[in-house]
Amino acid sequence: DMMEFPKDFNLWEGSATMFEIGVYSSCDSQIRIVSPYESSFDLYAVKNNGTPGSCPSNLDVLSHYDKVSYSNRGRAGLNLEEGLWCVVVHARTGSGSVYVTADNDCKISGPKTPLISHSKFI
Repeated sequence: DMMEFPKDFNLWEGSATMFEIGVYSSCDSQIRIVSPYESSFDLYAVKNNGTPGSCPSNLDVLSHYDKVSYSNRGRAGLNLEEGLWCVVVHARTGSGSVYVTADNDCKISGPKTPLISHSKFI
């Protein structure tokens, strides 16, 4: 099911959630998360060279990522180039709600960045 940003997840310490995002040609996408100030929720991304819906497991992404952003006072962010990405939010410490946004930086006007799929928690 196609969902769009912004998105809101509840995570507890040690858990993670994944979403898949398509970034269109001539655009970069800024993925940002805001989580509780005292928590450390990190952001991992791996390029998906397969078909939509073929992301590896959350644990695979956490150990074999292309990009990572570690939480700083509850915030983290990644810049994603064109392509299909599997993005994992991992609650390293702390629990609570994480707010995920995706902003396009399009050189020409393009469609909004969709949230293609959302995997189960680990």
